[in-house]
Formats: sequence, structure tokens, C-alpha cells
Amino acid sequence: MPSLCVRPSEMRALEELPEKDKDVIFPYIMLSPWVGSSNLLASINRIEKSYGSRTFILGIDRYYPKEKTKSDAQRDFARISGGENHYRDYLDFAKSVEQAIPCAFLVGANYESLRHQIDAALKLDKGVVVSVDRYRSNVTEELGAVLEGLDADQFGVHICGGWSNNPLFDELWFTDCCKFIFSAVEKAPIVLSTTSFPKLFDHISGVEEVPIGSRELFKAVSQRFNNERLIYGDWGSAKPRSDETASPAKPRIDYALGDKWVIARRWKKNQENNWDYADAAANLMASAYWPREISVWGEMRIQQTAHGLAFPIDSAPSNVAARINIHLHQQANFGVTIKDTDDPWDDEF
Repeated sequence: MPSLCVRPSEMRALEELPEKDKDVIFPYIMLSPWVGSSNLLASINRIEKSYGSRTFILGIDRYYPKEKTKSDAQRDFARISGGENHYRDYLDFAKSVEQAIPCAFLVGANYESLRHQIDAALKLDKGVVVSVDRYRSNVTEELGAVLEGLDADQFGVHICGGWSNNPLFDELWFTDCCKFIFSAVEKAPIVLSTTSFPKLFDHISGVEEVPIGSRELFKAVSQRFNNERLIYGDWGSAKPRSDETASPAKPRIDYALGDKWVIARRWKKNQENNWDYADAAANLMASAYWPREISVWGEMRIQQTAHGLAFPIDSAPSNVAARINIHLHQQANFGVTIKDTDDPWDDEF
């Protein structure tokens, strides 16, 4: 289950995903204002453009800057994400979106108010997902008490660890969360979601692999429980929003496999044989990581770049969109032999 923000790269990557992949991924989409929009429904319209009328979980992007309140969309978002009656306003919004499953948020809430949220959401007859955030939720054994009496088919729990250089450091915290939940509802479906896509790339020179930390965490926690209701989740290889000032990204091409990312990059200051995007793409395609046949839009974009064709990857955002598209495809088909999808692709980014 991917956790996706309503940002251009993620929405384009989702839009270009094969239809059969869209049928199985069931995303947790973190609502925020769409770029340049005047109302919050524009975000829902963009999700529909990418994902059709399929059901998704409607989360809230807690990393969206709170000080942004210039547009009506931003003011509406501020109201439903942290206003005086924020949960009532959020639930009204979720009710208006037919395909959206609402959440109950253990963020800025005590356990009594969390149960009130769950009961209110269940009245919409859509089910509910309890959203737990590693850095914004105070998780204790009371979490299990709140869930007592609920049927496992009525709700799910989405546990998010955000970004970490090594999600395995949080293994015990995730394990405790699962223990609290399973103690109350043995068959409760629980999603474990983190992201560890690198923030720094200066150490990479050539074509190198990076493990997907979310997969390592999920394997470690799963081994502690004999429970098929644990569900793998990640951020689609993206990272949370950040207000950190970063220097312009140097050219690189990212690729995704089931349990690792592959980074093609060679860039050192005052070095003559630095790679541009085409060089990075060509070297990636010449490596053992490249598939015998391309399956998805993101792979096609890399091929176009390597061959000097129209609509190449020529910027950080276009690289990110291609990588997320490939990553989503890989995770949707994890453990399955991937074949050509035969879906039509739109070249222009």
C-alpha cells in the first residue's frame, strides 16, 4: 500500500501506472492543496485523473506548511487539518468524496477523542482507517483498548514511520504498536509504512544499489507475528515535504526493483567525465539491473533519455516521476514475474 502526496510527480507517476496495477495498490493519499488551485476539490479531481473512480484512503499531509493560507484551498486545508472543529470538517469533506475511506487520527488527540472519531467515521458506512504517526502520536497500550469491540472488517490501522535513513531502527516501536492492536482485535489489518529513499547522493559514482529499508522493516516485524493481516506499505519511493534548503540536484537516473533502488550518477566538482541525464540512463541500461523488456512508462522514459529521443528525463521532477512509477509497479507485482503491460503511455511530462 503506497502512501502518496498530492504532488505533481506522484500524481503523474500514478496516472501512468498500468490499469491492472491501479486495481491492486489501494493507496493512502495524503490530502493537501493542489498546486495553484483555488479550492480543495481540485486535489480530488487530480486524484481522480490519476486513479479513476477507485477507492482510496483519505489521509492528511501533515508535512504541508501550516503557514500557507493565501488561497481558499489552503485555508480550507488548514481548517480540516488543524482548525477548531477540524475532525468534523475533515469528516464532512470525506463524506463528500464518494470513493474516499475516512481516517481517524491519533495526532493531537487523546484516546477518548480517537474513539469518538472512529465511531463518527463508521456512521458514514465506509469503514475507517486509524492513522498512527511515529512522530506525532503518543502510542501506548491504550490504543488496543480503544479498538476493543470493533470488528476486523470495519477498520484498518495505518502506521507511518515517515522518513528514516534506516527504518530498522524503529522495529521495536512498530512491533509494540502491532502488539497493542492485535491484543484487542486479533485479525486487524495493519499497514506498516516508512520511506528511506536517500537524501544525499555525493557518495555514489557509477551505478549503485540502495536497499529499500521499508522492505527490511516489514520483513523483520512480520517475522515476529504469525498474522497474515500485516500489510506492506511505503511512500512510493518519495519523501515527505521539507523546508530544508537544498542545492540544485545534479543529473542522475533512479530505477526501482522489488527490494532495492538503483542509482546511476557520476558527478564531482571540477571533474571532466561527469554524467548528464543521457549518460546516466545509458549506463543504467547497460547494467545487469536493466530488464530485458520494458514494462512501464517510467522505464520508457529512461530508454528515451538514453537514446536521445523526444521527451527525455531532463530534470529532477521528471526523474522522480519516472522512479515512482517504476517503484509502484514493482511493489504492485512484488514476488510476481512482471510482463509487458501493453498499456498506452503518454510521452510528454
